[in-house]
Amino acid sequence: YTHMANATVTKDMIEDSMFDVSSYLGDQFRNAVRLQTENYLINGTGVGQPVGILASPGGTVGGQAQAAAINLGIGSSNLLEPDGLVKLAYALPEQYDTTNAVFVMNKTNTARGLFQLKDQQDRYLFGLGYQDSGLAGAKPKELLGYEYVYSSQMPNAYNTTGASGVLNAYPIIFGDLSGYWMVERSALSIQVLTETKATLNQVELVGRYRFGGATVEDWKIKVGKVAAV
Repeated sequence: YTHMANATVTKDMIEDSMFDVSSYLGDQFRNAVRLQTENYLINGTGVGQPVGILASPGGTVGGQAQAAAINLGIGSSNLLEPDGLVKLAYALPEQYDTTNAVFVMNKTNTARGLFQLKDQQDRYLFGLGYQDSGLAGAKPKELLGYEYVYSSQMPNAYNTTGASGVLNAYPIIFGDLSGYWMVERSALSIQVLTETKATLNQVELVGRYRFGGATVEDWKIKVGKVAAV
């Protein structure tokens, strides 16, 4: 898939600025591409864009099976059940349970909600390893012994107040992400066009990037769903 971006600046701005405006805009293009790529790899629909991991959990897209959906379980106020995290992690077959297996979630909503889960003695379950009842290991970057990584492109597990879960959302991915294949046909290129808008005293920067992706080895990845077991 070909992805395009453009920005227009005046020639006066380029001449009068105390720094390289074109280089600055190039950096912003690259930042935007990284965020957009991450979004497509997770949420892409396959229509004019890559097929993301969350395109159709448990279903198929273009005849290709997608990662299975695992219900995380919900308790009072639709809050996630800790047992659901165990169920998600242990749904991955033994042969794919490698050091590459990770949890993927967003930080500001899902991870925050998990950190707030408590037992009947009001002790945090997703602690930092200093509690016997904690789900995490000694390192705060592990959950059930597996590393977890953050992505702002992942859906929220909880509503804005954190009081209840977002039913039927897919907020957590777990597994070996090598099961998702990304193909970069052409790296980001940026052209500086000085003539197309010359009569407007403007310069146009045009970015172009070609890449695709899809879940090819769906058995290596599982997707957690906010739903009853």
